[in-house]
Amino acid sequence: KEAYDEPVIIALGETESDQRSRGFPKTAEELFEYHAIVLDDIEHDFFTQEQFLLLRQFVSMRGGGLLMLGGQETLRGEALRNSPLGELLPVYPDDAVVMNDAPAETQQWRWELTREGWLQPWLRLTDNEEAEKKLLGERTPLGVVNRVSGLKPGASVLAEWTDESGIRRPIMAAQKFGKGKSAVIMAGDLWRWAMHRQSLEAEAPLMAAWRQTIRWLIADVPKRLQITIERGNSSATNQTVNRINPLATTLRTAVYDAEFKLVDNVKLTYTITAPSGKLIVLQGEPSEFQAGLFETSLVSNEEGVFRVEVIALAQDGSELGRGEAGWTSEPSAEEFEQLLPNTEWMKQIAEETQGEIINAQELESFANGLPERSAPVTESYVYPIWHEPWVILCAISFFCLEWGIRRKSGLA
Repeated sequence: KEAYDEPVIIALGETESDQRSRGFPKTAEELFEYHAIVLDDIEHDFFTQEQFLLLRQFVSMRGGGLLMLGGQETLRGEALRNSPLGELLPVYPDDAVVMNDAPAETQQWRWELTREGWLQPWLRLTDNEEAEKKLLGERTPLGVVNRVSGLKPGASVLAEWTDESGIRRPIMAAQKFGKGKSAVIMAGDLWRWAMHRQSLEAEAPLMAAWRQTIRWLIADVPKRLQITIERGNSSATNQTVNRINPLATTLRTAVYDAEFKLVDNVKLTYTITAPSGKLIVLQGEPSEFQAGLFETSLVSNEEGVFRVEVIALAQDGSELGRGEAGWTSEPSAEEFEQLLPNTEWMKQIAEETQGEIINAQELESFANGLPERSAPVTESYVYPIWHEPWVILCAISFFCLEWGIRRKSGLA
């Protein structure tokens, strides 16, 4: 068993023996297997400098989620503020820790959602404000809160608490950091909500709140194989289609290795299932605009749901990953998606056919100038003159005229 002061690591998805033997990951390949990290009352000396840098890369480069829970001394000290972990936090830590020594019946340090917090569905457990305020009012007041000196640019305060002077101070804040997100809860005794519950039924909302918070942490975490779909535009190098085509669908895929670095020497196979059930197999080609990005295009006028499975293979034939995506196509209705004409597409057609776009105001002058314009496309052909009816009529007329003149002159 662990000693009372020994750090406890819980890795969801692994057995207890794996957790004990591995400890906290020491390489990017090990750490990047996870989608989110929750640190609770952790000391600065627990991590090495390399692990601090891995935490920063986990959020900024891998796109993972980090949630830090504040114990009594978690956010204190200059060492934390100057570490990569301090850079990840959405607040500027302060050395002050406020402890409420008042009797429990007079404590008023309660969790209150801010305006931005009310707009986050994962922070709410009910569908109306009155019920949510009632639920928050039933929670045990907090007794330990870490003070912060300020909020970092781009961070949002999601929950606050009010001190004895009536000043509202942040107790939960979050921010986007690189490809990921980080959040911090400055309360040091959230355990009161579970330990001081009035009944077993009161534990259900608390468990739901934690589940929703974890789902928010891992909701947008990128995968090793990322597929993006763009409709109405095609720039693939292996397809002879217009660059602007309403019927074109461009599939772009980025493949990452275990350390979430782009891999550019892979073979991508797209297996597309059309609404009719027809299978279409396409190969991904390297993008002309970004290294490590592969793309292909499909032009189809079928209506319905398209599904695609992407398989990435290494040079030795081993599978690096696979993913699935889909989209719906309804060409008959896409015409009415916007009221404005697709001028870009018309300009492209005019350039490729050596034509021009005529505005409604210029239509009359264009029609008047048509006789003076040379046809852009001409074709020469040979046609026997004897096949013309007027030639036969002229020949018969000349024969009759000659016969009449000869008869009048007495010639044979």
